Amino acid sequence: MIHHHDTKPPSVQTIANALHGCSLARVRPPPSVVIDMVRWCVAHIDTCKRKELSSLMLSCSQLRVTPPVEDVELLLQALRHTPQSGEQAVSSSLYATASMFKDNADALRRLKPLVLQLVEDTTMTRHMLTAKQCNQLLIAHHVYNDVQHLGPLLSEDLVMYCAAIGQHQLAVFQPRNFGRDVAEVAQGMELFSHVEHEVHVLEGITAVDVLCTMEGDDGVQHHVVLEADGPLHFFSNLQEEPMVDGRTDLKHTLLRAVGHKVVPVHWKEWDGPWKSRDVEALQGLIKRGLEAEFHRNCVKHS
Repeated sequence: MIHHHDTKPPSVQTIANALHGCSLARVRPPPSVVIDMVRWCVAHIDTCKRKELSSLMLSCSQLRVTPPVEDVELLLQALRHTPQSGEQAVSSSLYATASMFKDNADALRRLKPLVLQLVEDTTMTRHMLTAKQCNQLLIAHHVYNDVQHLGPLLSEDLVMYCAAIGQHQLAVFQPRNFGRDVAEVAQGMELFSHVEHEVHVLEGITAVDVLCTMEGDDGVQHHVVLEADGPLHFFSNLQEEPMVDGRTDLKHTLLRAVGHKVVPVHWKEWDGPWKSRDVEALQGLIKRGLEAEFHRNCVKHS
């Protein structure tokens, strides 16, 4: 519950700003506290502005906290009927909704009619969509279509349009040293027949650190993504039991949904062997991660 000692209750803007600050600082509050804050906002939804609605949902997705689906449904309904809802508020809210419920097909199915209405409202002015907004719509589309197999959110024509616009966001990027180091080690492993560093995937909406090709024991060719997850991928207040943030978790889910094997490489495990140039230990980290990924798939499909 939210407690306050003065006569003036917290405003929706104050709560939205507080959660946004937590997500920026990569500090994850107890989920029950976040859900109470969202419920407070839902109870005062008539006072919510479009920016506050989308900020609430984005913060929840980044903090990996999932409010009850009925609360999110009310937030989306309010967003649709808020004057000047705008493309940015809608696209970021659809991205956040897909991220929060990516593992819950029933929730996504319940929200889909409303989500499709919001997509239609937004894409009526598609010429105003920015690269970031196009990428957010594409990610939501992939969650519905590829992760939970609930059918597409966007038409084929709109997917192509958003992909063309969205790629401008990734047209210029600075290769990260950590990812380059992982690629260098992977290139020395006989396990992989081909290794590329910084490759655009999923219609260009994201880039992976290292993309490898390998042949499995069954003769099937597999695409393996090695993700160099540095400190900024993790919540800063959960050091003893590290947890990747919502954006990173969603990326891994999407990559697996389209058939890639995903091997996260934790910076803490990598740092020591890299400094001592212990190549065998570094290759061992990748091999163990790959074994864990194949085991994960076997368990999932058993």
